[in-house]
Amino acid sequence: MTALGVSPRTRRLTLDRPLSLESGEVLPRVSIAYRTWGELSPQADNAVIVCHALTGSADADEWWGPLFGTGHSVDPGRHFVVCSNVLGGCYGSTGPLTLAADGLPWGDAFPASLFATR
Repeated sequence: MTALGVSPRTRRLTLDRPLSLESGEVLPRVSIAYRTWGELSPQADNAVIVCHALTGSADADEWWGPLFGTGHSVDPGRHFVVCSNVLGGCYGSTGPLTLAADGLPWGDAFPASLFATR
């Protein structure tokens, strides 16, 4: 991991349009940091989404070590595993440290309510 706690294996998905939040605020540009392991089967029936309530890191192999790996519950040899960083977190997704349109970090101007609308 880097000094900011983001693995060099982390990738990012950047949305091609603004994200409207339940609060009415809009994030003009959103990136979600994520990692994947394994291969998606041709039938696309082996995907596993891993989420964790206490950390926003996409490094499921590090924080779920005993459950992750060959022969374990989350086995990249059998599953296509996807784990993303939470929006507003500090591990690579858009959050308070992200630069806003003015070139400065969002800081405390980052929306407190992150629930997106449809």
